[in-house]
Amino acid sequence: METQRPQQKKGAGSYSSKQNYSETQEIRKPPSVVKLENAVLGAILNEGKPTFDLVNDIFLSENCFYDPKNATLWDFLIKIDSKAIPCDLVTVIGKLSDYPEIKEIWTPYELSKLVSEVVSSANIEAHCRIIQEKYLAREAITVCTQTIRAAYDNDIFEVLEYAESGIFELTVGKIGNDFKSIKQVASENMRQLVELVANPKLLTGVPTGIKSLDSVTGGWQNSDLIILAARPGLGKTAFALNLARAAAEANIGVGIFTLEMSIQQLFKRQLSMHSLVPLNFIKTANLTETQLEQVSKASEEISNLPIFIDDEGAITLFNLRSKARKMKAKHGIGLLIVDYLQLMTNPACKGNREQVVASISQGLKALAKSLDIPVIALSQLSRAGASRSGDNKKPQLSDLRESGSIEQDANMVLFLSREDYEKTDGEIDKSLVNTAELRIAKNRDGDLREIALNTDLSTQRFFEPDLVSEPVFDNPNTSFKSISFDPLKQFNDDGLPF
Repeated sequence: METQRPQQKKGAGSYSSKQNYSETQEIRKPPSVVKLENAVLGAILNEGKPTFDLVNDIFLSENCFYDPKNATLWDFLIKIDSKAIPCDLVTVIGKLSDYPEIKEIWTPYELSKLVSEVVSSANIEAHCRIIQEKYLAREAITVCTQTIRAAYDNDIFEVLEYAESGIFELTVGKIGNDFKSIKQVASENMRQLVELVANPKLLTGVPTGIKSLDSVTGGWQNSDLIILAARPGLGKTAFALNLARAAAEANIGVGIFTLEMSIQQLFKRQLSMHSLVPLNFIKTANLTETQLEQVSKASEEISNLPIFIDDEGAITLFNLRSKARKMKAKHGIGLLIVDYLQLMTNPACKGNREQVVASISQGLKALAKSLDIPVIALSQLSRAGASRSGDNKKPQLSDLRESGSIEQDANMVLFLSREDYEKTDGEIDKSLVNTAELRIAKNRDGDLREIALNTDLSTQRFFEPDLVSEPVFDNPNTSFKSISFDPLKQFNDDGLPF
């Protein structure tokens, strides 16, 4: 591959806009260290499998070798190692007759010469790191070169997305790590299965905080797109915050993109949920001293949770992906929540609204896969269900608003419904007041199920019926003159949490 670099005009601090880009380039040889490649291969042939395993563990990709001959030999060593054949010099030379295409490139003399030139393998790890750095430099050049070419004639948002995703993959070391052998997959899965059989309470994914849901899903699974849908005002955001809390309390980082509410509004909901003080009391600051103490304690607990919130309204798909990648790289988030899908925009899609929403759901699915974390996207439902009679009022997949692509892209679709929301006062079964139903309407990897939940929306909580609900406070309608504790003690000097 040939890499080019712009030339500066003499005496100028910047490039002339009138210069033709191709005229300001010079051809340069891609970064490489062939001598170190030879040394590493020679050390493997000299010492066999222990050194091969060491090198194989360090390299990010089978493409780390720049020299074509060296790359061919490395591929050959990987092949024979997978067949449990030793990769020392004598064995490799003996196997050349079985692989004439390799013998044409590497003669026994050349292989022996590689070994004879190895002075010491003491620094082989350092050599591998340097080879890998040169490989990453070549990949960075490829990404940047293709970005420059694409920028002339393609949609700028697509170009920026390509550039950012390419550099991000280089940063987290995923370039080239795009496939696994079925043998490796089988080994990983069996190891996990044995561990789960020995420890039945373990989950394969991110805990949901709802035992009945965990029993079906095993927790939220990496690379899955989960759609949580309900009608407006039913409690989607509150339920999502319950899910975020369960993950964060399991020490799993949670990223939240809230397009509808501000960070402050979301934080007050979390305060209510953790303190069991009704949200309305917190909003109006109508608190007793006891309640303020509980809210202060809850604030301290929340501030120690690995939750990261972005409240940019009408965020674009491009910006969301960019920020999510930064959250993953900087904070190692293991769950992403988007509230909610229909408020997002995608300027790169020029179609109608249904096509735009379809592009967003596809983008979120791709993001879940690239970050290898579960993504929960909240979604509005159409009002078609309200016109249906009886049990038909329950949400259906066809009610997903503005795009059938949402159903198609999702690994799982959850519907949240409440009896006291769906029916009039005269129709409501009193025993179902303050209850909700979570229905798994689509599940690619498991059963469909309806899960009964109790609710206390005054404190933003959803919980299973077998759990005892702690009492909430009645409206105190009282004031107090003195405080016997410092409610700001957990804050920083600037008076802000976190």
